[in-house]
Order: sequence, then structure tokens, then C-alpha cells
Amino acid sequence: MLGSIATPGREEEPEAYIIHEAMMVLMRHCQRTVDDYAGVFVPKEVMRTEEKQSWFVLLKGYQSADEIRDNGRHWQQLLMFLMRTQRPHE
Repeated sequence: MLGSIATPGREEEPEAYIIHEAMMVLMRHCQRTVDDYAGVFVPKEVMRTEEKQSWFVLLKGYQSADEIRDNGRHWQQLLMFLMRTQRPHE
């Protein structure tokens, strides 16, 4: 099973490598979008569960590059599994 979700090598599996890296680029782009455009009010609204309820605790909206890599690894592994199991093989 580990082979199905392993990080692809650039030379060994060029197509899988491109998809794997594209997912990382997408995750970083999404984080930048949240950082640049959402501000602090969106995380506060997300924490509301009732109309008159207000929480003053912010969600952690800013992630470092290491956190994005670690938290997004599951999505990359899912993509690798789908790609490797759906292509023709013996």
C-alpha cells in the first residue's frame, strides 16, 4: 500500500510528480488567497453557531510553508493513490 501513496520521483514518474507538485502549488495559492483577501472577520464568522453568539477567538488562518506541506500531504497521497490505481497495470 505504501507504494500507491509514496511521493513520486521526478525521473521515475514524471506525470505523477507534476500532479503531486501541482497540488502543493494549489494549497499554497489557497493559503495566500485567505491571507490576502479574507482578513480576520471571516474566521470570526465561521465560529458563530447562533445568530447572536460571538466568539472572540480567531481560527488559525496563517500557516507556514512547513505546516501547509504537512497538512496537505494527505491530499497529495490521495491523488497519487487515484492516479496509480486508475492507470492500466498488470
